[in-house]
Amino acid sequence: MEKGMVIEATNESGTLTIEAKENLFRTYTWDNNHIKIPLHPRQSRWYGSFGAQNSGGLKDIHTVIEEGQQHFSSTEEALEWIQWQNHLYHYVYTSDGLIVGWNTQKDTHSSQRTLGVQVWQIYINGNKPKQLAGANNSAINVKLSNLQTETLPSAGIFKSSKPKIINGRLYAGKAIDYMSDPAIRPTTPEEVENTITNGKLKKYSTYNFYYMLDGDFMWVNVDQKGRVILIGK
Repeated sequence: MEKGMVIEATNESGTLTIEAKENLFRTYTWDNNHIKIPLHPRQSRWYGSFGAQNSGGLKDIHTVIEEGQQHFSSTEEALEWIQWQNHLYHYVYTSDGLIVGWNTQKDTHSSQRTLGVQVWQIYINGNKPKQLAGANNSAINVKLSNLQTETLPSAGIFKSSKPKIINGRLYAGKAIDYMSDPAIRPTTPEEVENTITNGKLKKYSTYNFYYMLDGDFMWVNVDQKGRVILIGK
């Protein structure tokens, strides 16, 4: 986001207004709530993005905020990535790939609440999409300013990996990117296969979620044809 930019997004949780202030501060307004939170630029890639984040918040509101770019080698992989956490964030997005998801949860044992917000710009092979399937342009209203864009750490133009067959199994480009992501720690195809073979399984409508709880936690999303979509630790 640019300083002075305002995004108003409406999803299943209601309407959230985000305003970019000076020095990476953001204000978040929903229902009768209004908070001002500083974002912190990431120094290394975290699940695909440099961007900025805040995991902390105020006394009564814990925040889990992510803002940045997500890069993909195909529209198919972008839509699969959106589906991954859609049940949590109820994403809405525009045809050119601006995506916002948010929710609030209340701790049943205290008065503290959690505000989760994600703001992403999607790129397909380095370009914004033009007609992203499932877009709802009316759910997001953006007001721009003429102020200078804030600078975040960058490794230059990020080039998404292409799908690749590894040890006989097809991997999505995003999964290959995640396997070398500093946030996830280097992941080998052998670890992926071990999780698929020996891990627990949760079935979703379009993919299977395998996860290991023994030792280092790890998970793998696999589509119905056995292609690895995403991995994480």
